[in-house]
Amino acid sequence: MPITVTGNEGAIISRPDAVILHDNYSNLGKGITIDRIESMFFGKQKVLTLLNQTGCAGLRIYFGHKSAAEAFDPEMILVAIDVHGEDISAPTGFLSEGVPCPKICPVNGL
Repeated sequence: MPITVTGNEGAIISRPDAVILHDNYSNLGKGITIDRIESMFFGKQKVLTLLNQTGCAGLRIYFGHKSAAEAFDPEMILVAIDVHGEDISAPTGFLSEGVPCPKICPVNGL
């Protein structure tokens, strides 16, 4: 079934609701001895490069892994999508290699 993307998908949520979501994520891994990535930062200009592509209606975020090795090394891939929900892969491409927390972490983050 074809979909139509309006550009209004998603919801702006309150800080308390965001904290609950983040805490739920953090609590899932209790007792697991891996370095957990709490968040990923992408620069405004890079995000705008994706958003400013012709036909862009929003962004999709894929979850990835930097290698096929067993070491936990997650990555996020941001891609512009069109009004039909399809990835726009050219000419700008995809955004990845964000800066993780821990590395750059907010003092008053979630």
